[in-house]
Amino acid sequence: MLQNALLLVPLLVLVCCSQQNRPIIGIMTQPREDHPEYGSYLVASYVKLFESAGARVIPIHFDSTKEELLHIFNSINGLVFPGGGSFIDYGHDLFFPNSMYLYNLTIEANDKGDYFPVWGTCLGFEMLHIFASEIFDRTVLSSYDAWDISYPLVWSQGHKESKMFSGLLQDHRVFDDLSKYNSTMNYHKFGVSPETYKTNTKLNEYFKILATNSDRQGKEFISIVESKKYPIYAVQFHPEWPIFEWEESANVAHFQEAVRGNSHFGRFFVNECRKNNHQFADKHDERRRLIYNYKADFTVTTTGDVQTYYFPKK
Repeated sequence: MLQNALLLVPLLVLVCCSQQNRPIIGIMTQPREDHPEYGSYLVASYVKLFESAGARVIPIHFDSTKEELLHIFNSINGLVFPGGGSFIDYGHDLFFPNSMYLYNLTIEANDKGDYFPVWGTCLGFEMLHIFASEIFDRTVLSSYDAWDISYPLVWSQGHKESKMFSGLLQDHRVFDDLSKYNSTMNYHKFGVSPETYKTNTKLNEYFKILATNSDRQGKEFISIVESKKYPIYAVQFHPEWPIFEWEESANVAHFQEAVRGNSHFGRFFVNECRKNNHQFADKHDERRRLIYNYKADFTVTTTGDVQTYYFPKK
């Protein structure tokens, strides 16, 4: 028996060490029109969510060239489209077309066997639906009254068999944390209706619905999805808020169940990024891009976000 156990040790070490244990996640920045002196911004709580789960972060400047974006894509282990108020259309600025370019690189990479995960939060959730619908405009979105309100999730059938939650079957606390308490912070005026999946076959083929909610008027919207084919995941709510945002006027939950439940999303996505083996060829290039090179401003009184990174114009 002891000999058999010893034979397993090299295999366990091999499995452990085959993972990417220094994952780097790229988070897309956005234009800030109320601060024209800056080129782009990134709310710090998105960075903290993934740092707290064991990853490092680099900002991906939305106005980068295609060559720059391709270089970054080939060097990072995962991509995040955060929430925000940016225009998600072709005609306004480079945020939407450059996000779509990175999305297309993701699909191409995964189709070739290069496991590359993507996460979308709120605006990122909506944008991923636009991409997946192949309509490429906002007609897949509906209006909702879900601004500044926390809800318990309503689970959809089969959510426990999903990639996002199947690892929790031995520990049901997170399911309870997210569905028995007002744990998920919603800050959106648009969303995706389950009815849209019935009329848009592309979305129905692409995403699996894991959870829903209803807004103040009783209109149902989708809260969590994951792609049926790709390592692409999205939530309409903000997992980072209960843990890292402290605006006193916001209806955000900070109790331990909300913190524990929302922490799952950061841990899950970072573990997905560990399955990718991209890396920077030049360590100097890697270090100069990391978020540690930038200072986060204390902005809670001006934006409602505790800290924000502002980046100079490209």
